[in-house]
Amino acid sequence: MGLWRVSQVESLTVRGWKKALFYLGLAGVIALVFACMALVSELVYRAYLYQKAQDRFVRKSPGPLTVYGEPFWIYDEQFGYRYPNGEPVPIATIHEGRVVDCSELRIANRQGNIGDIIGEYEKADVRILVFGDSFTATSHNGVTWPNILQQKLTERLGCVAHVVNFARDGAGLLQMFDMAAAKMSELKPDLAIIAFITNDLQRIRFWRTVTKVDGIWRYLVSPFPTPDPDPLSSYDTALYHPEATREWCRQMKETGQRDRVIHEIEQAYQKGVSVGGTRAADILALNHSYLLAAVRYRDPFYGLPGFFAFPVIAYESYAEDARFMRSLKIIEQSGAPYILMHLAFYPEFKEGKEYILTNAEEKLLQSLGTVTGKEIFETTKRLNLPLSDPLQYVQSPDNYHPSLAGLNLYADAIAELLVRKRLLTQCGENTRASGR
Repeated sequence: MGLWRVSQVESLTVRGWKKALFYLGLAGVIALVFACMALVSELVYRAYLYQKAQDRFVRKSPGPLTVYGEPFWIYDEQFGYRYPNGEPVPIATIHEGRVVDCSELRIANRQGNIGDIIGEYEKADVRILVFGDSFTATSHNGVTWPNILQQKLTERLGCVAHVVNFARDGAGLLQMFDMAAAKMSELKPDLAIIAFITNDLQRIRFWRTVTKVDGIWRYLVSPFPTPDPDPLSSYDTALYHPEATREWCRQMKETGQRDRVIHEIEQAYQKGVSVGGTRAADILALNHSYLLAAVRYRDPFYGLPGFFAFPVIAYESYAEDARFMRSLKIIEQSGAPYILMHLAFYPEFKEGKEYILTNAEEKLLQSLGTVTGKEIFETTKRLNLPLSDPLQYVQSPDNYHPSLAGLNLYADAIAELLVRKRLLTQCGENTRASGR
């Protein structure tokens, strides 16, 4: 009787396991069916979404793609980036998947700065360093406003002036002071000019670098000093491919062929994000469900990094920036005088104002004068306002960088300031700047 009961219990246990396994298998099959249905639904929805909102998945080019075959900007941990020293950079122009033009651009002189080198710094009677952004780096056939300023000062002072232009496109006041601290201590000028536009007040430090992301070459601008930044916290400043050489460009233009390099360049453009923050969504993304986002949030693109806003200075005073204050101390200890020069530009000229400021910019401008103890000189005080035709001083209605007339305007205003205010004395026994 006891053996029968044991056998009966074992039989029930076996049947229980079989039943449990059956239900477990059934649940697995049901789960697999639902997973397949979800996957199919996601794929169908993606196909529908791609047709309905193709612009969100394809980053459309406003025109031909310009590709650099060598780095246009070279990563520099101290200053953010540097220009290639006098070396021309090969450029390929791609339109509709074919190379249509080959050229090259020599952006910097042999010293790695913008503008022609005329004369010798060491032999000059008056030596000036200029620090600025793209408005000071703007060149017309090798001529920048510091070049014109050098000529005008040589004529007005009656001795040889030499101006070295350390402007870097995109730089804000923070990086201008960092650069000035290094170069003023090294070169001991008679005067340094830190020339800034209103937009420079709130710009943070940034770094430019060429790096490979998921097998694609990217030219990234990052708020962090690393040669391999997170692409989600960066934006693309240009297109680059090391195989887009001069010889490759000529061959592709002559044959009209497409190849792997062109395909990778187009991929890089699609993967990129512009300075304005536009980023194409990935139709093959494995970490996002467009269908689930549409159901849950009524937006299939919810949660995707579709917009990237480059950060700006969040504090109200430059005194809160430790590196700025260190740079300022080094500048003061260099013994070389300097001035702060605001370059008004088209929107401000048009309104007849020196500044058009946000509240944040106004606080930073006030702090700049406070922490440096310097007067901030203004462009418009050297001009007859209102200007009859402000547009003649810019490159176009959409590009406010100075035309050749604009370069002369800035050079005239600063030369007048330096001479009238006696910030530079006439040549003689003492050509040292007063730096008031």
